[in-house]
This record gives sequence, structure tokens and C-alpha cells, in this order.
Amino acid sequence: MKNMKYISCLAASAMALSLCASCADLLEETPESEMTATFYETKKGLNSALTASYEGLRLLVGAYGPSIGQNAGTDEFNTNSTLGGQNALDLYSVDHNASNNYAGYAWDFGFRNANVCSAVIEYAEKSSAISEEERTNFIAEARLLRGFNYYLITMNHGAAPLDLGSGKLKYNTNPSTSSVRDPRTEVLEAVIADFEYAAQNLPDRPRETGRVAKAAALHLLAKAEVSYASLISSGQEQGNAASHYAASLKAAKQLIDNQAAYGAGLLDVYGDNFVQGNERNKENIFYIERDGFDSEYSEADQFPRPDNYATAATNFMCYFPVAGYENVRINGVQICSRDKYYGRPWRMLFPTYWLCQVAYADKVNDRRFNEAFRTEWVAEAGTNENGIYQYTTPVSQVSFTNGIQTLVTDEKGRTIKTGELAIKIDMTNSTVAEAGDYVGGNDGKCIFKPYACYNFNDLYTGNAADANGTDSPGRHKESNVWYLYPSLEKYVDHSTNQIKNSWHSARPITLARLAETYLIAAEAALGTGDKEAAAAYINVVRERAAADGIDPKVMDITASDVTLDYILDERSREMAGECWRWIDLARTGKLIERVKAHNYQGAPNIQSFHLLRPVPQSQIDAMTDPEQKKNYQNPGY
Repeated sequence: MKNMKYISCLAASAMALSLCASCADLLEETPESEMTATFYETKKGLNSALTASYEGLRLLVGAYGPSIGQNAGTDEFNTNSTLGGQNALDLYSVDHNASNNYAGYAWDFGFRNANVCSAVIEYAEKSSAISEEERTNFIAEARLLRGFNYYLITMNHGAAPLDLGSGKLKYNTNPSTSSVRDPRTEVLEAVIADFEYAAQNLPDRPRETGRVAKAAALHLLAKAEVSYASLISSGQEQGNAASHYAASLKAAKQLIDNQAAYGAGLLDVYGDNFVQGNERNKENIFYIERDGFDSEYSEADQFPRPDNYATAATNFMCYFPVAGYENVRINGVQICSRDKYYGRPWRMLFPTYWLCQVAYADKVNDRRFNEAFRTEWVAEAGTNENGIYQYTTPVSQVSFTNGIQTLVTDEKGRTIKTGELAIKIDMTNSTVAEAGDYVGGNDGKCIFKPYACYNFNDLYTGNAADANGTDSPGRHKESNVWYLYPSLEKYVDHSTNQIKNSWHSARPITLARLAETYLIAAEAALGTGDKEAAAAYINVVRERAAADGIDPKVMDITASDVTLDYILDERSREMAGECWRWIDLARTGKLIERVKAHNYQGAPNIQSFHLLRPVPQSQIDAMTDPEQKKNYQNPGY
């Protein structure tokens, strides 16, 4: 099977103006000198435009805005308080406004991408250069991608224009200063129609590695329907929630019941989903390439594109959640240097106390915390000529010779050698100092034995947030150890050679795993009143999560356990950090409640209008009709 290679897309819309893309089929092909309508009616031109439609998703998944905006400001993750405008998405502060580029990523890029998809649809419909089967495939793929872009737009911002200047869902090439937002219910109906068409017309298996097929379409259809239903159930929209829950369950069940025919299936081991090089697996039914197949199209070891972080397509999830292991000091001496395997410790996203100790309360029977988060770091080579880490008490014995750390051993004569444990976070909080162990370090709480060991509760102040947010329970002790915390490992790139800078990672970013399909089915079944079916779907996911040597049935729940809150908790256990949390909490109406309960930074400031992101100010400034501008912005901004 040929691999699909992504290219850079300069498509723009009205909002998004015109289409411009080079061909992705042949690596050595000379770019077309004239991008005309005739060219886009050819098979080569349609491939060019469709490939650009895939590439545009890099701005919406794994980039700066979605990495922060979908993880922070929730019950799962906080942001490093040294951040600027990005931090506002966690704080819900006055900087969480229409001028914050990180809050407007879906609006800024989604219309542009959707417009390219509309171009593929229109040109494919009238092309005489392709077969009927090819026409159907082009249109089905483009409609799925267009639906996905509009889904992200409307779930973040609410009402949105379906007409970019040439008619609703029509390809637009003419700049326009006029815009009218359609109700979110109408946008969701359009999204669902696109997903339904894709589910009916896409092949059972992808035509090329990296392309979407029936599994992705059914998953997204189920996701859109359950989102619509939950918006109605939470009072944010009007409509018949029961019908949308039923439609969601139907789509999810079709995928689950026919997963083998579609080439899908759960992996045997949860953590295998996140092993570098194994991203293109049967459970990962929709993902965005960066592209790791070919050096010409790969983003690996490339510096970010020459624009600001808010508009860069860089894969930031490879280092945003990486903890500050390099900042741990013993008597002022670094114990772990920045390491290629552990990744660049940007310390942008750190998990809440709730996620680590409440959602993941069971770390014995349930393997998911241990396979998703790093709590131990071993010593790397290179600190001194012998590859041996040594520390000493008292600090007066530390000396430096020719830039190389030369330390005597501790009072027990112990050293930390390369490959041995250097830093540990004890999640059970059971580590105690023994005779001769040194207690001190960055915060006075580290026990050296000889590795640096921190009890988790010494890094956090308690088990919940409160509405004040000032050193409240659940607060990470920010000054201590420079943000040492359980470090999300799902996206770390162990291969990049440029860990000292913000280079791209070529690892694909997951958009949909089959495990989530089961959880969508459970939520939809709950919405239809069938708790028995909901529990059965959840138990499939939970049994896969059973630790080695544990009877999977130990993980089972019963129908009486199933509530919306339980499903949201299970989504955290299964999908923590996978860039869907903010949408999930917002659409279910649980965002404010859970931020106030578990996010100490956002708790004091979050309000009801934060269930929607602001429309970017640049959009409103570009409009010339005073009446259109007057009520264009979402309330509260």
C-alpha cells in the first residue's frame, strides 16, 4: 500500500480565499506553474487539493492552540504559570479574550481547511477525468474532512458561518467582508450530513496509509451525534436529544460490530498505542501524519516554520507535558541532564491532583496510569567522564573541574551510575528516610537514597481545588523542583536529535481510537436509558486495561455504576491528554463544575460564558457591516 505524503497548503478562505497546493503523488514532480480550475478537475489536481486538506489538520491537532486549549483549563491539566496568553486558557483570566490567538485556532484555520475540502467536492463532481468510483472516493474523503473542520469550529465557538461568500458549503475564491453566523444546530446538521455521506461511501479499508476510511467516518458520526445530544441534554441547544443519542449508538455499534471488516480492533496492551513507531495500528482509526515516512516530507528535526507559535503547525505535544527532570538538584547539583530519550522538558502541561490520584486511584489493577505517565528517570551518560552521577553532603564538598562535575560520594559511600534510578515520584507517598539518607534538595522534601525520591503529596498541596485558587488544595507547589510531576509519555519523541530547541516531531497525532468508540457508545446507550449496554461497552475498555496477572473481570462495573460523571472519569483514565477534554466537558455542561472542583488555576475565574471560546477579533475587525458586527461576538467577550 502506498503511503500518503502530506504537503504544505496555502489555501485561504474569506476568512479563506483560494486554493493553492502542489501535488503529493510524485516526490520529484515539478510544481504546476498555473493553478487553474482545469487543473483541479484532473486526477492529479484533485489529489493535490485533497492532500492539502489532510495537511491543514496539522494546525488543528497537536499544534500550540489545540495542545493547550483542549487539555488545560479542564480537570486534567494545568499550565505552567510562567506562560503568557496561553496560560489564560487555563486561568480563564481577562487575557482569555478575542485577541488571544491560542483560543481562536479552530476558527482561524478551520474555515480555510473546510474551504479546500469544498473545492475538492465541487471539482470532483464535475470532473470528466476520473471514474465514478474515484469521484465517490474524492467526495467522501473531502466531506469527512470538511465535517471534521466544522465540528471543531462549532464545538469551540458555537454558531458559525456555513457561507464563506459563495453560498452555504460552497467553495469560495472571492474575498468578502460580510459574514453571518448560522446556529450551531444547523452547523451540526451539516457536519452530520458530511459524516453520514462519508460513512456510506468510503471504502472499508483506507486506500493509502494515512487516509480515512469507513471506521473513521462511523466514529466521527457517532461523536457528532452524541455531542449534539449532550448539548441538548445540558440545555445549551434545543432539539430531541433522544434521537441523537440513538443515532450515535447506531453508528458506534456498526463500527464495533464490524470492526474486523474495517481493519479496526483494540490492541491487546493499552500502552502499545503510544509506543513510538506503532502509531499506525488497528486501534488508531484516524490520525494526522507529520510525515514520518519520507525525509522530504517529514517534519522531524526541523525548526518551526517562520511564524509565531500560535500559527505554527509544529507538533508541540511531543514536549509540552514533559516534566522538568533536568531541574532536580541535589545540593545544587543537577542529577539528570536533558536527554534525547526523555525529551525536551518544556513543562507546559502538568496533571492535576484529581487526575493523578482520583481518576487514576487504582494503579494496581488498572495499568493505564503507569503506561501513560512517567514517574521515574534513570541516570544518563555524560555527566562526567565515567558516566557516574555522584552527590555529596554537605554542599561545601561539591566542586567543578574543567566544566565536569566532580563530586565525592554521600555518607554511605553511594553513587548513582549510568542506567540506574536517578529520580522517582512515589505515588503511594510511602517513602521514608532511613538512617544516613539525606533529606533536603530543592524543597526540603526530597529523600536521597541515593536516587532523588519525592512523595507525590509533597509536590501537591491536597486533593481538590476550591473557588479561591490561592494555594488551595490540589495546587502544585510550583516553586518546588521546577515543575516535577508525573510526565505524560503518550507523545514524547525519543528519536529527535534537537531536544534543546523547538524542533518538529514526525510522530503522527491520534484523532480517534477505537477505545473511544466504545466510550461514545456507552454515553449514547446511557442517553437512551440502557445502562446495561453502557456498562458492557465500558467493561470492554476496562478489561483491556487490566494489569498483568490481574483477572480482567476485576475491572468490570455494573449498570448501577453508570452515570455521565463516571463516563467522563473513564474517558480521563483512557484518554488523558489526547486533546479532547475541553470539548467533552463543555458539550456535556460539566466544564464549570469540574474546573471549580479540580483546577485551582481556573476555579476563581471561570464563568458560564466560557462554555464557548471567543470569535477572533481579527474576524470582526475585517467585517464592514455594522449590523453584522454588532452581535457577532459570543456573549461575555
